Amino acid sequence: MSPYAVTASSTLAPASSPSLPPSLPTSPTATVAEAFLASPTHWALGDRFILNGRRAFVPREIRRRVGGREGGKVGGQDPCVVVAELLEFAFTLDASSKVEDLVLLLDGVAALKHVRLEEGWARKGGRKKKGKQEAEEEEEEEEEEEDENKGKRVMFLNLYHLTVLLARLILGPPPSSSGLKWCGYFSMAAVEFGGDIYSLAELEHNVLRARAPRPRGALLRFLLPSSRYPPSLPPSIHDYRLNFAMHCGSVSCPVSAVPIYTREALEEQLEMMMRWSLERACHLGGEGRDGGKAGGRTLYLPKMCFWYQKDFVPGMMSAILARLPLEKQRIVREWMGGEGRREGGRGLSMSLSGREGGGGGKDGGFTVRYLPFSFETRALRRLDEEEEMRMRPPRAPVLGR
Repeated sequence: MSPYAVTASSTLAPASSPSLPPSLPTSPTATVAEAFLASPTHWALGDRFILNGRRAFVPREIRRRVGGREGGKVGGQDPCVVVAELLEFAFTLDASSKVEDLVLLLDGVAALKHVRLEEGWARKGGRKKKGKQEAEEEEEEEEEEEDENKGKRVMFLNLYHLTVLLARLILGPPPSSSGLKWCGYFSMAAVEFGGDIYSLAELEHNVLRARAPRPRGALLRFLLPSSRYPPSLPPSIHDYRLNFAMHCGSVSCPVSAVPIYTREALEEQLEMMMRWSLERACHLGGEGRDGGKAGGRTLYLPKMCFWYQKDFVPGMMSAILARLPLEKQRIVREWMGGEGRREGGRGLSMSLSGREGGGGGKDGGFTVRYLPFSFETRALRRLDEEEEMRMRPPRAPVLGR
């Protein structure tokens, strides 16, 4: 019998030897599973359909290209670059593309199985230089952490849209007959990446929104997956703009195109997508549009603002108002100078908790209503660079320099 026995509490502890050899864990609380096993979610595949399972064996040169560490001796590429290049190619294809091009894309995404997400993979910079003061070291650590978080958001945003395009090419568009079938489609279409498997629903809700509040609505609350992934974003990266940055392909998504996200331009791109979405989807009713009375003042917002209202911190209206076109901002600010506002969903109105803007004129107040969501789809296109540069919000000037 081995001198290392498994106890009743499934801990790995020496039965007779006073010390463990270096090859075994030294912690007395390490379980057998933690010490020797891995448990990726693809071991419980369920109904997920692997979109990049075309090749069981990827050529060695491709594996080395995508599987190595960034800047490492094995010559691998940054996973962010690999996913971005595949997404750029996928945007050029559709159902009428040549078979050779479709095969080339499928071979390329099959190699994503060999991407390695090791510790620090998303950091663009290298290790800290020695000899720096403590304050400088702390500042550099914060910069490296911020860059790593940017890398994660960039890669998973691009991977999400790459999976949307793959699902449409391989499976066809999602069914538009019901919300249940739509949710089933997004739970089924999945890719293997970096040692695990992610469905579209898991990429959105268990990675990009991993620590965000659960969305409102009974349908979403009961149908969302509960998988947990090691590379999930930390709580400090929760960002309500991500809800506008992801495009599922529905005609209800205010914009018809998405950019290829990059580390260098991520902040501008997130702002651009939120402002562009609100510019297209936000409508004003009542006074300011058709001369109606105060009771008819209504602010119409996309449905995602209802589902993810808890994402907005400190408040939804302050975040949305700051990103509306100037004329709409002026009108809504006039409304907010009144008694308050109401929130409407499906034709109903309810009081919002808390007020932003204060005021108290007897003719004031307005209603917030949400546009219906359609399960019909349209082809997702890439936002070209010239169009993106025109739409990006200007950078704030740096004062005192």
